[in-house]
Amino acid sequence: MIDVREQRDSLRQRLRAERSALLAADVRAASEACCAHVAPLVHGVVALYAAIRGEIDPSHLHINDAVWPRIEGDRMVFREGPLEPGRFDIPAPTGRERQPEVILVPGLAFDRRGHRLGYGRGYYDRALAACPEALRIGLCHSFQVVEALPEEAHDQPVDHLVTPDGALATRARLKEIP
Repeated sequence: MIDVREQRDSLRQRLRAERSALLAADVRAASEACCAHVAPLVHGVVALYAAIRGEIDPSHLHINDAVWPRIEGDRMVFREGPLEPGRFDIPAPTGRERQPEVILVPGLAFDRRGHRLGYGRGYYDRALAACPEALRIGLCHSFQVVEALPEEAHDQPVDHLVTPDGALATRARLKEIP
């Protein structure tokens, strides 16, 4: 019997390869479509992320009050810009720390229940747990939505899932948009 960790690692490998095969123009088009669906959901201080390796790029949103994630030790915090080279070759902010009201969350896979599969280090799970009041919105390509994800006790779900095809309220935490 395959354990949860092996299932998650296998899925990570498959979806990483599929996402890295995307053309830049396709990623840009998918990102623009996602951002059009996300725009009505965001308000207040919004945590963006610097897209890497074919992720949906939230930079197409016009956010007045944005923060970005920064890895500090074993935790991820949200800080104001500007961005500079950071850990894992991901641009990270250097400004003051702030709590976001909305967190845009990348991932390798999501299911319709709002469960997420990331890179396996738990940074987003810990950051989401530390911001329980924030609205969580997962962004991904349509092929990254899977039937069900193997879960672990520390997993933190998203409230909404957005793909180029549209937005879905997951009802994972029954958190409504104010």
